[in-house]
Amino acid sequence: MKKLLLFCLGCALATSATAQTEKGARFIGANVGNLSYSHEYSRRSFSAALAPTAGLFLTDKLLVGSEVQIGYRMLRSRSRNSGVSDYRSRVFDYGIAPVARYYFYGSGSHRLFGQLSAGMFWVNTRSNDNLYGSTSTGRTQRYTKAGMALGYNYLLTPGAALEITAGYSHTSSLYAFNTGFVDVRAGFAVFLPSKSAAASAN
Repeated sequence: MKKLLLFCLGCALATSATAQTEKGARFIGANVGNLSYSHEYSRRSFSAALAPTAGLFLTDKLLVGSEVQIGYRMLRSRSRNSGVSDYRSRVFDYGIAPVARYYFYGSGSHRLFGQLSAGMFWVNTRSNDNLYGSTSTGRTQRYTKAGMALGYNYLLTPGAALEITAGYSHTSSLYAFNTGFVDVRAGFAVFLPSKSAAASAN
């Protein structure tokens, strides 16, 4: 009897976990990436990025949604070689990108997916330098960014998972910068069952 109960519980959990990627299920997540900090002599820098995501499974395993990206970078450098210089730069970038994600493998608590995204972003740069008197400059630029990634979800419960993604992103702008870079993120995800799955569970 005890074995039968454990078997039934395991089947129920597996069914619930599978239901999280079925048509009509909803997804909410948030990832952190681009984390760095350095402090060398008179130079200090820091960067971080946050990417909340929300979406809906249009078909089984296919998620379509939007991702908001917010990033911050700071650089400060002090020098006394040719007069006292205190240079500060702060960069704040933000934007939104449609996201398509497909779960191509799932077993037990493990889920693998591929993801594509592309959107419009803005970067605001402000700098201050007091070497020849205090000078301050600032500007805002628009750019596009597209990316592709492979990701992994580890289900802590049928409705909550840890998430990690690794991929490649490329930015381009009419203002001269074109950059490609490896994009690694980690975060947390919540799967909300479809209305039909929730009704049957109740």
